[in-house]
Amino acid sequence: MTNRPPLLRLLAGAALLACASPFATADWEPDRVIVELAPGASVADINADYGTILLGSIESENIHLLDLPDGLTEDQAEKLLEDDPRIEDVEFNHEEDSPEEDPTGGTQGFFFDSVESDFAQQGAWEQIGAGVASGAATGSGVVVALLDTSVDVLHPHLADAIAPGGYDFVDDDADPTVGPDTVTGAELVAHGTFMAGLIAHVAPDATILPVRVLDDDGRGTSFRVAQGIYHAIGREVDVINLSLGAEEDIELIKDAAAAAVEAGIIVIAAAGNRDEDEVLEPAASDPVLGVASIDADDIKSIFSNYGGDVDLSAPGTSVVSLGLGGVYGHGDGTSIATSLVSGGAALVRSRWPALTVLEVRERLMTTAMPLDELNPDFAGALGAGRLDLAAALDVDEPLAGDLDGDGLVGFGDLLTLLAAWGPCAECPADLDGSGDVGFADLVMLISMWS
Repeated sequence: MTNRPPLLRLLAGAALLACASPFATADWEPDRVIVELAPGASVADINADYGTILLGSIESENIHLLDLPDGLTEDQAEKLLEDDPRIEDVEFNHEEDSPEEDPTGGTQGFFFDSVESDFAQQGAWEQIGAGVASGAATGSGVVVALLDTSVDVLHPHLADAIAPGGYDFVDDDADPTVGPDTVTGAELVAHGTFMAGLIAHVAPDATILPVRVLDDDGRGTSFRVAQGIYHAIGREVDVINLSLGAEEDIELIKDAAAAAVEAGIIVIAAAGNRDEDEVLEPAASDPVLGVASIDADDIKSIFSNYGGDVDLSAPGTSVVSLGLGGVYGHGDGTSIATSLVSGGAALVRSRWPALTVLEVRERLMTTAMPLDELNPDFAGALGAGRLDLAAALDVDEPLAGDLDGDGLVGFGDLLTLLAAWGPCAECPADLDGSGDVGFADLVMLISMWS
């Protein structure tokens, strides 16, 4: 951990800002270092010898955040501490700037102007096969850790979806939820709630463990993120959703992600939002499933990063999810695509609990719909393809005319169609998609007769 860690970046966009960027100017927390101690070494002894002050610990790993004494610079401390045999690694703790400070980034904004029907009926669900997959698995028994901003657990769509044992590493307390002190006008305050809604819809019987590692402006530190990952490991979750990343390696976070995978946890992270041929860490790491974003036509989202380290793609353009106070909104970002894949991983783990992390990863990737033909300029750079949950869960696509779900097109379907005759927007009996159930639909149904 001897290299200074680069910026941790939130990957979905600033709430209520049209073109806010998650890519800000790198900063370091002044006068602070992260140290990993050798087995048996005591942080109390380190503090006594160097005059440092303990600010936080990851006890299971003997990793500590220290405040340096006056007169000792970060560079001096790094050299001094690296020469101490009791200290295995030294790293600087990154401090993230406000996302909107860099207007050149590619992330779009969240606009909370949608309604529940927009959320429930959006095309993203059909695009990934979520509706079909729900007949095979619902995520029952699976816990997904969401490392993000706080979550509005009172949103109606999240009723019964929150697992106990979450933590707030920003305020250092056991309440990672939106509360009376939440700055509701902050840029990224709704980000965690937005991602929670996507996971909960794809895997409605899974539970979400909210772990707050980013403040209301979407700022975090490498130490907080590592704390969050190790907390999730301790809670024995099944999936970890990481909608943040860095342009260069941060060993502290990479090591934590690797430890999670070693513990049998599926770790899923966003590729980044700058339309660059480079995947952020930890998404680029081998144990982590890195996710890029595509639009409703399976074309790479204009903002999405891409490259050989992408493992999978999912919708992330103009997707609708939850906001604070029971509202709904739409937004863009590889964070969104990542959350959909996390929900999908929960379904696979729910259906086949004995599968290893590698086996879940392989099932999601080998059943994906190839994207190279639709994206010739990005061939090989969007991973195995678009998430296909129906295929991943071995569910056959239903017959278009099988309106009663019995596996055949017959008299029961005819009765269903006749009962829906007339104007019927978003109606399964509207086989031609005209917005009305009529003679054309009847002709189509008869042509499909089993």
